[in-house]
Amino acid sequence: MVRLVKWWWQTQHPEQEHPRSYPLEHIVGDCCPDSVTGLAQAFTETMERIARYQPTVGSPDRGVPEQNVLKRITVAEGSRFQQMAAQPANTARQACNSRDEGESANLWRGIFGNRYPIRKSQSGFTPRTRPGQVRDGRFA
Repeated sequence: MVRLVKWWWQTQHPEQEHPRSYPLEHIVGDCCPDSVTGLAQAFTETMERIARYQPTVGSPDRGVPEQNVLKRITVAEGSRFQQMAAQPANTARQACNSRDEGESANLWRGIFGNRYPIRKSQSGFTPRTRPGQVRDGRFA
């Protein structure tokens, strides 16, 4: 999930300085739901939670509790990040709810950029018959 959120952030907002690296991973770790059935659902719910994210006081590092991992992010930068997460959260929700595979792919492409594949009728892709499954273990 961290890789997806970082991809979105770095490709769609390369001019933004913060959050980057571990602070961004920390935010995703706080916001990623535990019980998801696929990456689309996980990304959607993570972005929805980021848009409402309220870090705990001091935002302690999980490994070094006395270290504040979000100390370099200003309130304005954090607020801007939340606002920028709201639009892809809405778009991802529409993509998840869409019954049209082409429309869904176009919506995801709007979030992840032109490298996201668009299904074409003669492209050779195998149509999906069921949602993808998350394997054992959770990676934040």
